[in-house]
Amino acid sequence: MNKRKTLLADMEDIKESSNKLVKLYNDRNIKRHPKPAFLMIVTAIKTAYKYENGVYIVPLCCLKD
Repeated sequence: MNKRKTLLADMEDIKESSNKLVKLYNDRNIKRHPKPAFLMIVTAIKTAYKYENGVYIVPLCCLKD
């Protein structure tokens, strides 16, 4: 029986998502999809930071007017 996670994402999930985002970025077709300005994951955590792979981790509460 699977247990449901009580968190929206834990640090391991965020790290895994960050690595997948970088892989997706590296696998893109350069002619059809130009380089993005930055890579970002929006989360429910309280702290914004940047991983060593260049992906920004940003809490949803930072994305307001």
